[in-house]
Amino acid sequence: IDKPPIDDKPPIDKPPIDEPPIDDEPPSLLQRGVKILDGGKGVFATSCIDPKAQTQYVDGTPIAAQCCTVDGTCRRFVNKNDDEGCIAGHARMGGVVPMTYADAEAACARNGLQMCTKSCKNRGCFYNFHPVWTGLKCDL
Repeated sequence: IDKPPIDDKPPIDKPPIDEPPIDDEPPSLLQRGVKILDGGKGVFATSCIDPKAQTQYVDGTPIAAQCCTVDGTCRRFVNKNDDEGCIAGHARMGGVVPMTYADAEAACARNGLQMCTKSCKNRGCFYNFHPVWTGLKCDL
């Protein structure tokens, strides 16, 4: 019986196959934004903004920062409902300080709070007449 010849040659190294890197998260077809809600008086429509943008106004009106506790309790101000205590200044005293989403998020964090997932209507600082930042996600 004939045996096949034994190949004494080392195996040929094949070049590696270029494969795309594996991403832990599936790619999103839509870019994620955050919702801006009406502060309480029904003046502003809900909109979706890129949180990395430098947006501070809606229709020329500053977007107010409002924060919530972990359990969802609204906090438009800390300690006092005045220009100093309001997260973004008091609308009727010194005026609302324009803030980007990142500014609002940082202001909340400085006070041990987080972005709200609702409008905190009638909770102080006269933000009812302003659009307000939220932590609600939306598709741009």
